[in-house]
Amino acid sequence: MQVHGFYVDEEINTISFDLIFDFEELEPEKVMEDIMQKLKKQFPKYDYNIILDTDFSD
Repeated sequence: MQVHGFYVDEEINTISFDLIFDFEELEPEKVMEDIMQKLKKQFPKYDYNIILDTDFSD
C-alpha cells in the first residue's frame, strides 16, 4: 500500500489522499476504513477524503 497526493486544508479541517493498493490486497475497503477510524481517533478535528486506487504499474 502507498499513499499519494496527501493534502491538508487547515481552513476547513480536511485531509485528502489516495491509498494505492496492489491487486494482492483482498479487502482494500476494509483496510481503508481501518485507517480512517485510526486517523479520526488520533486527529478528530479533521474530515477525511480517501480515494482507493489500484497500482497498475506491475
